[in-house]
Amino acid sequence: MLGPALRKRYLKDGQLEALKLLQEVAEKNNLTLAEIGYRWIHHHSLLQPGDGITFGASSVAHLEQNITNAEKGPLPDDVVAAIDLAHKVVGLDAPFYAR
Repeated sequence: MLGPALRKRYLKDGQLEALKLLQEVAEKNNLTLAEIGYRWIHHHSLLQPGDGITFGASSVAHLEQNITNAEKGPLPDDVVAAIDLAHKVVGLDAPFYAR
Protein backbone atom coordinates (compact mmCIF):
# COMPACT_ATOMS: atom_id res chain seq x y z
CA MET A 1 0.00 0.00 0.00
CA LEU A 2 2.78 2.42 0.83
CA GLY A 3 4.91 1.38 -2.16
CA PRO A 4 3.08 3.40 -4.84
CA ALA A 5 3.15 6.57 -2.73
CA LEU A 6 6.87 6.21 -2.04
CA ARG A 7 7.65 5.49 -5.70
CA LYS A 8 5.71 8.57 -6.76
CA ARG A 9 7.56 10.71 -4.24
CA TYR A 10 11.10 9.39 -4.64
CA LEU A 11 11.52 7.39 -7.86
CA LYS A 12 12.01 10.21 -10.34
CA ASP A 13 14.18 10.63 -13.40
CA GLY A 14 16.57 13.03 -11.66
CA GLN A 15 17.19 10.60 -8.83
CA LEU A 16 17.82 7.73 -11.24
CA GLU A 17 20.20 9.93 -13.26
CA ALA A 18 22.07 10.92 -10.10
CA LEU A 19 22.36 7.28 -9.04
CA LYS A 20 23.79 6.39 -12.46
CA LEU A 21 26.39 9.17 -12.13
CA LEU A 22 27.45 7.87 -8.72
CA GLN A 23 27.52 4.24 -9.84
CA GLU A 24 29.77 5.14 -12.78
CA VAL A 25 32.27 7.11 -10.68
CA ALA A 26 32.21 4.41 -8.01
CA GLU A 27 33.05 1.72 -10.56
CA LYS A 28 35.79 3.87 -12.13
CA ASN A 29 37.42 4.33 -8.71
CA ASN A 30 36.77 0.77 -7.48
CA LEU A 31 34.56 2.03 -4.63
CA THR A 32 31.17 0.98 -3.33
CA LEU A 33 28.34 3.45 -2.95
CA ALA A 34 28.38 2.76 0.80
CA GLU A 35 32.09 3.59 0.99
CA ILE A 36 31.52 6.81 -0.92
CA GLY A 37 28.75 7.76 1.49
CA TYR A 38 30.73 7.10 4.65
CA ARG A 39 33.88 8.79 3.33
CA TRP A 40 31.92 11.84 2.15
CA ILE A 41 30.20 12.25 5.53
CA HIS A 42 33.49 11.82 7.37
CA HIS A 43 35.71 14.04 5.19
CA HIS A 44 33.63 16.37 3.00
CA SER A 45 30.49 17.30 4.94
CA LEU A 46 29.98 20.17 7.36
CA LEU A 47 30.72 17.99 10.39
CA GLN A 48 33.09 19.57 12.86
CA PRO A 49 35.66 17.92 15.15
CA GLY A 50 33.74 16.43 18.04
CA ASP A 51 30.60 15.77 15.97
CA GLY A 52 29.49 12.17 15.90
CA ILE A 53 28.43 9.81 13.14
CA THR A 54 25.93 7.04 13.80
CA PHE A 55 26.85 3.88 11.91
CA GLY A 56 24.20 1.33 11.05
CA ALA A 57 25.07 -2.33 10.71
CA SER A 58 23.43 -5.72 10.57
CA SER A 59 26.54 -7.54 11.80
CA VAL A 60 29.88 -6.88 13.47
CA ALA A 61 31.62 -7.40 10.11
CA HIS A 62 29.31 -4.81 8.53
CA LEU A 63 30.05 -2.33 11.32
CA GLU A 64 33.80 -2.90 10.96
CA GLN A 65 33.57 -2.30 7.19
CA ASN A 66 31.62 0.93 7.71
CA ILE A 67 34.21 2.23 10.17
CA THR A 68 37.08 1.18 7.88
CA ASN A 69 35.44 2.98 4.95
CA ALA A 70 34.99 6.19 6.92
CA GLU A 71 38.61 6.15 8.05
CA LYS A 72 40.11 5.70 4.56
CA GLY A 73 40.52 9.42 3.98
CA PRO A 74 39.05 11.98 1.61
CA LEU A 75 37.52 10.88 -1.67
CA PRO A 76 39.20 11.49 -5.03
CA ASP A 77 38.30 14.83 -6.61
CA ASP A 78 36.30 13.23 -9.44
CA VAL A 79 34.11 11.43 -6.91
CA VAL A 80 33.42 14.64 -4.99
CA ALA A 81 32.62 16.40 -8.28
CA ALA A 82 30.18 13.60 -9.19
CA ILE A 83 28.48 13.92 -5.80
CA ASP A 84 28.12 17.67 -6.30
CA LEU A 85 26.66 17.12 -9.77
CA ALA A 86 24.30 14.41 -8.50
CA HIS A 87 23.10 16.80 -5.79
CA LYS A 88 22.31 19.42 -8.43
CA VAL A 89 20.54 16.85 -10.61
CA VAL A 90 18.21 15.71 -7.81
CA GLY A 91 17.74 19.16 -6.30
CA LEU A 92 14.75 20.04 -8.43
CA ASP A 93 13.09 16.65 -7.97
CA ALA A 94 13.71 16.21 -4.26
CA PRO A 95 10.57 16.43 -2.13
CA PHE A 96 10.55 18.71 0.87
CA TYR A 97 11.52 16.50 3.81
CA ALA A 98 8.94 17.72 6.33
CA ARG A 99 6.05 17.59 3.87
